[in-house]
Amino acid sequence: SGFHANNQLSIVNQMVNREEETVNITINNVNANSQYVYTPYELKTDPSQLEDVKTFDEGGAIVSRSLFGSRLYSYQSSSNLVTKYPSLANGIYAIEKDGQEESYFKSESQYNSYVYENYLQIPEDTKRILDNHLQSSKHVMEERMSYEQAISLVKDFVNETLSYNKNVKALPESSDFVQYVLEESKTGYATHYATVATLLFRYYGIPSRYVEGYLITPEDVKNIAQYEEFAIKGTNAHAWTEIYLDKVGWIPIEVTPPYYDVMEDTDFSNYPGGNESNQTNSEGKAPNMSSQASSSDEGAQQIKEEQQQQNNTSNQKPKEPLSFLQKIGIAVL
Repeated sequence: SGFHANNQLSIVNQMVNREEETVNITINNVNANSQYVYTPYELKTDPSQLEDVKTFDEGGAIVSRSLFGSRLYSYQSSSNLVTKYPSLANGIYAIEKDGQEESYFKSESQYNSYVYENYLQIPEDTKRILDNHLQSSKHVMEERMSYEQAISLVKDFVNETLSYNKNVKALPESSDFVQYVLEESKTGYATHYATVATLLFRYYGIPSRYVEGYLITPEDVKNIAQYEEFAIKGTNAHAWTEIYLDKVGWIPIEVTPPYYDVMEDTDFSNYPGGNESNQTNSEGKAPNMSSQASSSDEGAQQIKEEQQQQNNTSNQKPKEPLSFLQKIGIAVL
């Protein structure tokens, strides 16, 4: 009760840094799915206090209560926290060690148990496929491997196994997605990379989930003044994977090579001690930290070229025609 993973990073930041910058954000949803309320990782407003919010779906997304969804809403956010997660982790581990903020750690431990119960699941058929592909790199250890090691292994695997291509063939009927991608097509775009990576993280014992949303890059806001409106277009749609850092929250991990250089680099200047930490999660596993792999200048240029080509066409998705039942419903209303 009262604990939401959607604003967990801001809560942790407030405990660690006490003082923080607050950003006011207003969203005007023109063409995206209005069922969902779009928020950043740094959401500061209590999600339950947002207007017309029904609840949260199974994956943690904030869902609108309105019949036709929510198109216009506002909330507060902290400034960029995702790139500072090593420092936040260092700070929150120190706070727990000192016996502070007991209510937060009690709530987090319960949510932590939920995360480990639900976000490590892999279908047996998929696990056998991964076993077959990871024989040479399989690590049999008493404890879960560190975040750093898992991220490195996952990125190395998708880089070596898949080639980036936005024009992929449709999945053959009755085919297994993972088997087809890893053994037949061996190609794909963000959706394929993020799906495979999410399962790989779970395979290595790191709770993870597949995410779709909109990527707002430094390039998008480079010349934007305060209070100025700017458009997030369909070309900003993206897919990625999240991993759960014990005590800290969900952190996005970019696994699609052309996007490595698009976002800001993570700040590792205040990097936790990894295995030397005495902190444990609800399953008694060390919360080792992680680092990200190197970037690709060629990939960033590829993204820019693709966006320029797409911007020459319509930037907005066509509106879907109303179905017969929808028309009847509107007539009744």
